[in-house]
Amino acid sequence: MKFIKYVGYFLQAVLYISTIALALIWFLKLETSVDVEAGTFILLGIISPSISYVINKYSNKIEAEKFSTANALAYGYIENFIEPVLTQLLKKGNNPTLYIYIPEKLSDLYPKNIDRLKAKLTKNNISINTKSIKLNEGRANRDIMTVSGLSDDVYFDIPNTLLTLNPIIDFRINSPKNELCEKEKDELGSQYINAFKETIMKLIKAKTLEDNAKLIDKNMHFD
Repeated sequence: MKFIKYVGYFLQAVLYISTIALALIWFLKLETSVDVEAGTFILLGIISPSISYVINKYSNKIEAEKFSTANALAYGYIENFIEPVLTQLLKKGNNPTLYIYIPEKLSDLYPKNIDRLKAKLTKNNISINTKSIKLNEGRANRDIMTVSGLSDDVYFDIPNTLLTLNPIIDFRINSPKNELCEKEKDELGSQYINAFKETIMKLIKAKTLEDNAKLIDKNMHFD
């Protein structure tokens, strides 16, 4: 994608420089076999904007496809887990609140970091246990974490599905392991997480689950 952008920038620069050169020739009234005024009009009024439009449209399409995996994970997560679990809890007459943990980096989902997160909650007299939710329509049971020490029917989930992005990020960076490479991986990982988060928010709103599904970050502020 960067290559396409650089090529686009180069073509635009060539067009703009050509336009300026033709404009100077026309302004200084230098003799030339080219109809400078018409050439300048064509370059400035038609060719350059057209090239810019095509390049920008193509770049935006590639940018959208870049995060299609994160968006697909978000759809699967909501459709196959969050919505069925909340639906089942609501059918039982409960009024659940399910908090979805959104990390800053993919490494925040590693077991040792999750353990530290739970330890932080324990210090605040909040404990997390696991509960199995039986779903209808022949679906397998879903395990969901319950949050004790707050109001009733508070649940918590960690979207470990995000960890499947690690191989994709490794492939995209395609660099030996070093400090600079790890920084690039963290930055790209954060971009994927943001794409996942945005899609999750859109789906929660589209399915009118705003009252029951909420996002939470590492600060663990349960509203």
